Amino acid sequence: MKLLNCMECDDIVALTHRKRRCRCKKSSGKYINDLEVEYEGPSRIIGIDNRSYITAREGKDLTCFIIKEGCHITRTGMSPDYRTVMDRILEKDMDYSLLKSKG
Repeated sequence: MKLLNCMECDDIVALTHRKRRCRCKKSSGKYINDLEVEYEGPSRIIGIDNRSYITAREGKDLTCFIIKEGCHITRTGMSPDYRTVMDRILEKDMDYSLLKSKG
């Protein structure tokens, strides 16, 4: 499962095959097939391990992670300068890319 997290309004939306937007409408994304997504705006993609999601429904830990561009992820509609800024933001977040929470 992949989620779009807008870093402008901090909204999180589950991605589907139809384009979905965050609350502030500055970020959007969608699945382009059963595995790959494309997205745009000041956002990042959060992945949830499918097995973890199933066990989380039983009260166990939920594992989620930040997915960097290139791993079945395509960012669209960005200038090269903006892409460099976003890469720096994502690199900082990569230290915290494996998040655990009780679900």
